[in-house]
Amino acid sequence: MTVQTSPLLVLHLIRQVYIAVLEGTHSFEEDNIGEDLAYLMGAITRNTHCEWHPARPFVELLRELFPDKHHPVWAYIILYDPEDKKKGSAASFEFLNDAALECIQEHGLKPNFHALIAACYRMASMIAENPDEEDRVLKSQRWELDARLLERIEAKLLND
Repeated sequence: MTVQTSPLLVLHLIRQVYIAVLEGTHSFEEDNIGEDLAYLMGAITRNTHCEWHPARPFVELLRELFPDKHHPVWAYIILYDPEDKKKGSAASFEFLNDAALECIQEHGLKPNFHALIAACYRMASMIAENPDEEDRVLKSQRWELDARLLERIEAKLLND
């Protein structure tokens, strides 16, 4: 799923990112840089992702330090669309990520993402059409948001 597979490469990436951030900022206390760095180090170690707003100070710092979009650090970061985030999500990113990884390990990548995306869109449609559903517009939008999130994850995985 990510670029780094060898424990030595993971350690090298962690060291590279840590040193670059240390040298690229005045203090880890500014704008939660240290906290975000800790989350990123955890994501790299656990082979997961951090989900952040594109304008977050830590993301902006990483863009300055690692401008190449193919740098391995970007495999561990998903930038969300601020408009999508306002609507919320029917499921957490971690839940979707874990469920997708489990399906991929068992059956392969492409068919599972298509099935998950289609299921999210179907749920959105079913909820939107049900007049008895409380908050149906918001719930429907959340399922559509999840489908779009899965589409972005799928595109990222297929391009890596």
